[in-house]
Amino acid sequence: MGTLIFTFCWVSVNAILMKLLSVNGHIIIIFAGIPLIAYLVVSLREKRIEALIKTTIDRVQVDIDALIIVNNMTDFSKGINKDEFHRMAMIGIINIHMVDCVAPDCPCKEEYELFDVTSNQFSTLNENSPHSDTVFLDHFIKRYYEDAIVKFPNSPAINIAFSFYLFRVMKNIHASLIELSVATKKKPSLQQQFTIIRYKRIIEDLIY
Repeated sequence: MGTLIFTFCWVSVNAILMKLLSVNGHIIIIFAGIPLIAYLVVSLREKRIEALIKTTIDRVQVDIDALIIVNNMTDFSKGINKDEFHRMAMIGIINIHMVDCVAPDCPCKEEYELFDVTSNQFSTLNENSPHSDTVFLDHFIKRYYEDAIVKFPNSPAINIAFSFYLFRVMKNIHASLIELSVATKKKPSLQQQFTIIRYKRIIEDLIY
């Protein structure tokens, strides 16, 4: 999306210059500049994501940044056994978190009960390699969603994303529907309303 916007701006600026200046070769300049713009946009996006990943939820200023953090953490957790970058990213995120965390009810604490939805029983945290502990990662990311909701209580987008996570990862249908109901009370946009209705139908079709 960002690439399209910047490309449109680039073409528009050059179109105006073509009208104002009698310089040949503007078409060539336009097409030559598009790959450069795409590269710059991708680079800026990657740097922004990298900076956000190093930031805690309580320090972000807008809800979209909180969603970027949890969405990327979810992607990293899926690729820890396949992608070295994802594995190292999760190691860094978890290590930094465990050093700074003071919350007694955080999944990184020994007292926290990690429930494994696949085996339907409680699991013990792998303290030597928490980044490779799938059950811990699921609860760890879930906690990030909960912190994001506390930080941005009026954001329907976070509740919608959390609902999908609860349904897809945590297999908690009841909690997922509750998050969708909460999202409807936070003045969601037209697109968000459509997403809420679609998610509800998907979940209810599985129930009934």
